[in-house]
Amino acid sequence: MNFGLARTVLREKTQKIIKNKPAFRAVDRACSKDGNGFKTVLTLRLSPLLPIPVAAYPYVFGASSVGIPEFVLGTALGSIKPYALDAYLGTLAVGAASSSSSSSSSATAGSASDMFGSDAVLLAVVGVVLLVGSLATQVASSAWTEAQEELALEDLAAAGPSDAAAGHMQE
Repeated sequence: MNFGLARTVLREKTQKIIKNKPAFRAVDRACSKDGNGFKTVLTLRLSPLLPIPVAAYPYVFGASSVGIPEFVLGTALGSIKPYALDAYLGTLAVGAASSSSSSSSSATAGSASDMFGSDAVLLAVVGVVLLVGSLATQVASSAWTEAQEELALEDLAAAGPSDAAAGHMQE
């Protein structure tokens, strides 16, 4: 819904905001490169360290050149990781609460193996989440650095030759 609003009714306003915020311009630039729309949406959804607030995504992507299918697919796939982790942790918490509330003064071998199996699955899920988050953060960081460098060059070019030479001499 927010994506559609940013694409139609709020387009001018969101484009003004994007133009004034370097982080939003960097995301817009990354989306405008050929074939990077889906990759940018997915990477930002997976990355635990975000350059922009999550609530701003639909507006930024709506005002950018990202297509609707790229946005929907990237958002859906990128949302699986946190939802799956939350669901598993909730199931684990309910299982732990129900097993501790039942009268289990004598533990059986079956319940011990169930707990070990749950712990192994939890550790595997946490490991995968950390790995995916780490990889997504690395990709996002490199893309972010590249976009910031491009924006700085754009700003220097827009400042004019005399301002660019003065800025170069100060370095």
